[in-house]
Amino acid sequence: MIIEQHENTQLTWDRTYHKLPKYSVSIGNNLLFFSAFEILYLKAEGNYTHIFLANKGSVVSARLLKDIEQLLDSKIFIRVHHSSIVNINQIKKINCDVNTSIEMNNRDIIHVSRRKKSELLDNLIKM
Repeated sequence: MIIEQHENTQLTWDRTYHKLPKYSVSIGNNLLFFSAFEILYLKAEGNYTHIFLANKGSVVSARLLKDIEQLLDSKIFIRVHHSSIVNINQIKKINCDVNTSIEMNNRDIIHVSRRKKSELLDNLIKM
C-alpha cells in the first residue's frame, strides 16, 4: 500500500477555504482518496501504519509511521507518542492527569507520552 500527497481545496472547520493536502492509499486494485481533515489519527503497528478516518473506518499502509509523518502538515498533525500521530482538529478532549490521554471525536483514546505532552499543549495554545 502506498500513501501519496495530492493538493485539493477543502472547507475547513473554521469555514474558510485553505489548501488541504489530499492523500491516497492503494488497497488491492483500488485507490482510496481522503483529505487531511478526514484523518483522525495514525497508529504504528510494526512495519505498518493504521490510518483512522472520520467516516470510513480505517485503512492500513505498508509504510512506516515516520515516513508518512514527513508527508503530513505539521500544523495539523502532531506526534503524541512514538506510535501515534493525531489530527489536532479531531481532538475532542484531553485528560491531563498523570497519564495524559486524548479522546478523539470518534471516542477513541490515544495515550500521550510524557515527553510529548508539553509539545502537544504548546501547539494547541498556538491555535
